[in-house]
Amino acid sequence: VMHLPMICDEKGIPYLYAPKAEIGAAAGLEVNCASAAIIEEGKAKDLVAEIIEKIKELRK
Repeated sequence: VMHLPMICDEKGIPYLYAPKAEIGAAAGLEVNCASAAIIEEGKAKDLVAEIIEKIKELRK
């Protein structure tokens, strides 16, 4: 997964680092997870936009 930040930077995709346990829990898994992606926002479009803005603020 070490290549993912470089790909995201090239494509202009926001990303952040988080502990594996938190990624797994956020994805609804009972195990750790190395990475996760939002493919379709669905009804959470406003929440995803808010998260993206927060990521941009943190990366400044």
